[in-house]
Amino acid sequence: MRKINLLFSILFITQIVFGQGSKLLPTENVQIGKPYLYKNEKVKQYFSYEGGMLAVKASGGRVTIQTYDTDKLTLKKVKSFTNFPAGFVFEDCIELKGRFFLFYSNWDKNTNKQQLFAREIDLVNCDLKGEKSIFNIEGKIKRTPISSFANKLYPRRFKIITSLGKTNLAIIYIKSDVNSSGGIECLNVFDVDLNIKWEKEEWTISSSWPDYIIDSQESIYSFTDNYLSSNISKNINITKYDANLNWVSSLKTIKLRENTMGKGKVIEVDRVVMYSGGYTNFPKKSLTHNIKYNNKMNGIFYVDLTNWYKSSEIHYFDIPLKLINENISRVEINKNIKNELEGEVIVGMGELNPLKIERLKDGSLIFFREERSIKEHSNQHGDLRPTFYYKYLLVSKVNKEGEHLWIKKLPRKFYSANKYESTISFIQGNKNDYIVYIDNIKNLNPTSSIPLMQNGSDGYLSAFSINKETGNFKKVFLFETKKINKLNISDFKLSKIVSKTKGEFIFEVYKKKKEDVLIKVKLD
Repeated sequence: MRKINLLFSILFITQIVFGQGSKLLPTENVQIGKPYLYKNEKVKQYFSYEGGMLAVKASGGRVTIQTYDTDKLTLKKVKSFTNFPAGFVFEDCIELKGRFFLFYSNWDKNTNKQQLFAREIDLVNCDLKGEKSIFNIEGKIKRTPISSFANKLYPRRFKIITSLGKTNLAIIYIKSDVNSSGGIECLNVFDVDLNIKWEKEEWTISSSWPDYIIDSQESIYSFTDNYLSSNISKNINITKYDANLNWVSSLKTIKLRENTMGKGKVIEVDRVVMYSGGYTNFPKKSLTHNIKYNNKMNGIFYVDLTNWYKSSEIHYFDIPLKLINENISRVEINKNIKNELEGEVIVGMGELNPLKIERLKDGSLIFFREERSIKEHSNQHGDLRPTFYYKYLLVSKVNKEGEHLWIKKLPRKFYSANKYESTISFIQGNKNDYIVYIDNIKNLNPTSSIPLMQNGSDGYLSAFSINKETGNFKKVFLFETKKINKLNISDFKLSKIVSKTKGEFIFEVYKKKKEDVLIKVKLD
């Protein structure tokens, strides 16, 4: 448990990020391209490739492909396509070993079959190659959780995932069972030409979709993403379909230490698969006083899953009370100190959702986590609706032996009704990492608190610049989300950001007069 220096805690005065130093991005670091004709589609996805940038846009019965010159910031080619099956549904566009594939599904009423097709994108000619049939499935399949394209919500029927290095592809779906809430879980792995390499079917009794990743060895991991609920557990179960054992499934249970419960996610980093999450240390009085989980976490952990069939060491780190008390009100600080001393209530941050892990050349790891809490409220019809509150980013570094070197709490504060909405974008630099997000415009001037704002509303695009070695960070204000270098813009979304060069990113926005424009931002 955390050790409290009571005198220090009482005298502790909150400091906000401006104490670490902040600055405005010089205007010469922003380059605006030549405008071109606006293409308004509901679904918008952006990718970088060697030699340029790609946009795939879909709406109704049309798909539009655009290629860009990222040096000149100009539109190279654009083509729209309508030669798809009637009533088709856009599923996804993915990158696989430098090639890009468009996936779309269709329900054939005549044969009572669910179909999935793919077409490769010809980047040179800005064209679509011939249609390839991927699946022709008898009967209905379950829809996946709602997905977000540019913060607009669309259901999918297939989960299409790639490994971290975009070298392996898996497509997963669940056949419905009319007699139960379960179904048949169908896992399929493909090569770069979309030929199936292996497939596996297993009965599942779950009525909800688990989360999946495919690693660089073609193994698939299945786990429950409890960050979409308030569930927490002492024993965390992960299923692996091992490519080295003909994809035989096996269950691994991560057992947390006494009086500790947690949850996390499976994440791959540099060909190594890990389970990373947050946990709650329950006070010793919890056994006799029935202390319940209050959506507060006071520790972070990770497990290397490389030696799957052996016991894996769990690396724990209790978050100091001093860090928990940063950037909160005096009332909250006093309450935390009192509760920690009395041991009747769990003291901590909100739930810590793992986002990303980065491995440095010396073998050390940097973990990025996001604090999120969920509150339910009733609408005018009496239906419960969740609202998601995001308060802080937690960044920590451990050496190759698993020892924590530093941990930083980066303050921000906003809410959203869309749990799939993009909240940050990662940009890697040479010496610094950058976490780009939309900040409240009120934070341009130092204040004693961080005001709450709605995600997607008017604000200032900002970035935390984090030194990879020391953890020292600065806040950089980039530009208003409605104006940049005197140019009025709109329709800016974090999901539009593409990074081709370290310390730089590019995005497309609308500039009125039915024109779009590319903008390049240099951070390093």
